[in-house]
Amino acid sequence: MGAACAKNGATYSLPRNEYVHKLENIGISQPVYRIEKLQAGAEDLSERRNYIAMAAMLEQAAKDMGDFFTNRREVTGKKEGTGSSSSTRLPP
Repeated sequence: MGAACAKNGATYSLPRNEYVHKLENIGISQPVYRIEKLQAGAEDLSERRNYIAMAAMLEQAAKDMGDFFTNRREVTGKKEGTGSSSSTRLPP
């Protein structure tokens, strides 16, 4: 039974690895590509003075970047080392 599992695992992992490598070659799956396209779109919308759509595009770029769209503040107590952090989402 152990040899059969190893054989099936190898049979599965080869196509999966090929698929994962294909995914890496698709531009839109890369964060840098998406941010560059969002930046170009935001600049184009700014030139056309479509500020509402530009704001939506900038919001999407911030979401793609992760915690950049949060209002995170470090709260500390009087004693050193006692503190906590909180994260608040900005309204849409």
